[in-house]
Parts: sequence; structure tokens; C-alpha cells
Amino acid sequence: MIPDWRVDAARQHRTPLYVYDADVLTDRLRTLSDLFGDRFGLSYAIKANPNLALLRVIKPWLSTFDASSLAEVERAVAAHMAPGHVTFSGPAKRREELAQAMAMGLGELVLEHVDEARLASDVAQRLGRVQDVLVRINPMRMPRGFGVNRPLFAGDLQPD
Repeated sequence: MIPDWRVDAARQHRTPLYVYDADVLTDRLRTLSDLFGDRFGLSYAIKANPNLALLRVIKPWLSTFDASSLAEVERAVAAHMAPGHVTFSGPAKRREELAQAMAMGLGELVLEHVDEARLASDVAQRLGRVQDVLVRINPMRMPRGFGVNRPLFAGDLQPD
């Protein structure tokens, strides 16, 4: 039996080994872009796969990268995404992280808590910057049957 390229790659690079097909990735991104046109922008959560080569391949097809840490903000910039097209989300952001991300010219900051909003406001004022923010709102209770496995209909919002 003649080994195929996957076996050769595993022998050369050891396992586990992740191999990505840039042509398949860009074809799928092109399809999404064609379907949505300018009605929606595509965003990629770096935490899904922070591989720098992968980020560089998909970057031209994206409107934004979503970063969950300062290291991911820096990774997005290393992948040649303008800092203004990076969204910084995730809980428990520290003052230093906020300051560095804002100083880089961060796009949007996702606020997870009122204390984080106060901290971000203080950091932005000290930098002389107006920071665009998004606010994450989590419901106090979830409607019965709410989830990704089935659609949510108005009737599902009735109290138990």
C-alpha cells in the first residue's frame, strides 16, 4: 500500500496533527460572503483556533476578529487585522489588558459587568479615548426549551 499525503505528514510532523485546506476555507468564506453580501459582516472567534497561519488565510474575508484576551487581540493584529476591526470580549478583563487594547486602537469592547464598564470608562478617560462598547446582557432566567437545538417561538416565552 502506497502511503498518501496524510500518512507522510503524520510521519514528518508527528501526531496529533491538524491539517487545514486553505482552498476549502476560502471557498466556504466566499460562499458566506456571496450569500450575505453587504448585509452582514463575518467575524471569527480566535479562541476557536488561534493558529496564526489560519488567521492570516481567513482575515481577508472577515469584518472582525473576536478576541477573548489581550493575547488574542495581539494575535489578531499579528494576522494583519487592523486593531479597529477587533472586538474584545470575555469576562474578567484586567485594567492593564484594557489599557493596552485601547491604546492599540481597539474596535469594540464587550462589557460583561457594570464594574467592567466603570473600569473601561476610567481607562478610556486616562487615555483620552472614546471607546466603542457593546453590552452583554444575560437574562435572569432562561425561557423553557430555550437553546440551539430548536427554534425559539413567542409561545416559548410564556411563564412556566
